[in-house]
Amino acid sequence: MSFIRASATVATVALVAALLSLPGASAATGSSVFTWGSNDFGQLGDGSSASAVRGLPGQVSVGGIVDISGGREHVVALQGNGTVVSWGSDAFGQLGNNANLSNSASPVSVAGLSGVIDVDDGHYHSLALKADGTVWGWGQNSLGQLAQGNDLAREPVPVQWGSINNAVGVYGGRDMTYVLDANRALWCSGGLGLECGRAPRPEIRTPVTVPGLPDLKDVAGGRNHGVALATDGTVWTWGSNSYGQLGSGNFNDRPTPQQVPGLSNVVDIGAGAEHSMAVTDTGQVYVWGAGSRGELGLGTQTNQSSPTLVTTLSGIVEVNAGRSHSFAIGGDGRLWAWGWNQGHQVSPSGAAEVLSPVQVSGLTDIVAAEGGQAYSVALTAPVDALLSDGFDAGLAAWTVKGKLRLDTSRSSPVGSTPSARASGTNRKAGAWRSLPAEQSAACLSAWVRPASAGKKTTLLRLRDATGAGVAQLQIAPRGALRVRSDVDGASSGVGVTLPWGQWRRLDLCTRHGQGAVDQVSVLVDGLTAGQWQWTTAPVSEIQIGSVRRTTATVNIDDVVVTGVAP
Repeated sequence: MSFIRASATVATVALVAALLSLPGASAATGSSVFTWGSNDFGQLGDGSSASAVRGLPGQVSVGGIVDISGGREHVVALQGNGTVVSWGSDAFGQLGNNANLSNSASPVSVAGLSGVIDVDDGHYHSLALKADGTVWGWGQNSLGQLAQGNDLAREPVPVQWGSINNAVGVYGGRDMTYVLDANRALWCSGGLGLECGRAPRPEIRTPVTVPGLPDLKDVAGGRNHGVALATDGTVWTWGSNSYGQLGSGNFNDRPTPQQVPGLSNVVDIGAGAEHSMAVTDTGQVYVWGAGSRGELGLGTQTNQSSPTLVTTLSGIVEVNAGRSHSFAIGGDGRLWAWGWNQGHQVSPSGAAEVLSPVQVSGLTDIVAAEGGQAYSVALTAPVDALLSDGFDAGLAAWTVKGKLRLDTSRSSPVGSTPSARASGTNRKAGAWRSLPAEQSAACLSAWVRPASAGKKTTLLRLRDATGAGVAQLQIAPRGALRVRSDVDGASSGVGVTLPWGQWRRLDLCTRHGQGAVDQVSVLVDGLTAGQWQWTTAPVSEIQIGSVRRTTATVNIDDVVVTGVAP
């Protein structure tokens, strides 16, 4: 697609001072954290004794959480105000509260952190990405996983990871850290070489790039292997392969990343200690690697060296894993788990291994689930139905871990154009949704509120049936709007800067004209901010967002597709 400007300048728009209406809850409203399994280090976070074992989810007394991550025996949680709390084991200072390395059975604040937009952790270290693009870590550093240039055993308060200031994602493995920068390069420290795309060697104490990778959008770290999701939907792996966790069809270690055969159109990945997972855009789950503890969910305890379909699961939107147990989140907000059940981290059944997926009882509206050695942690959030311009869009303000939550239980008003929202809830940003065939003219409309100065983020996208023609509406770190062509990279300013903390109505619209010429328009609060022409087939699909884990960058509410273009 090539943009041809319809006029020499973009019209200057005076934003409407009084908003037409306000969307519902903000991104930190109504979330709940639940834990279950063993509690020998306080990792359940509910203040109970270390001897407690709980097979059913219990709520942790902590509010406003928008992201969670589970280490071996500790949990890190991001609050909506950009601060971080943690609980569980503190043997290496992984709680980050500068205490005397003492475990905590209740959430404690991580010292000195603010402006955080993403958290993750490894076995015994914790990680945070701030809105300014810097990465911070604390806890174990004996293999250089905190990138301090040394192998100091522990850091009990956050220290800056390397000198990177353009990070867009941070991911922990057992003893390594991965950082994805704005140029889609993957950086690594820690481990013994294989984990960072190098031949076996002494630990890597300062950041190095993982060579041979395409542009990435997601990463998962295992015990000694890495898994990466490319922007084109392919999956890449490297590192230790003793159990087939690289998905290469053999059991040979490999320092150089290679594409996993037989996988395409993947939208999410996960990694346990020695197994790997992927979910496709059709909701199918594929697994490979170690299976002795049932972590593959195939009903057997056999290792698999190639991706294998979990036939008992469908409609899945996200996968994740603990050490030797696994999770799948359905589009309906339900959570499925399977694998090692030593501490009842999968189910209260008492079985040592759960070989096939079982639904975790008592939980709905799941937005994230992770696990450690013998426990599990999940984040839930309600779906708030919203009404705007005659369309019951049912989209809450949640962008937790880059997901947007849609409620399709209600229909549009009689006589109106149906909204083209996806089935179910908890749909990940980045998934394309088909428009009804009759929609040759459509607007993708959303309420948007910039919440912090993060990286440039794509809000709304439209593309044609060929998949080649894409128009996207972006917001820059300071709130300026731009329209961009995916084909030639050309972009144009809209001439509007959105104010921080205030909701504005945005519309990215298309009208199919004579021949093969379409018109793309951007509206702000109902007023046209700019119009462009591009040559392509009629628009057939929409996309909300494009980057995983954009929690604190913008809140997107009330997305709806209408049949009215300006």
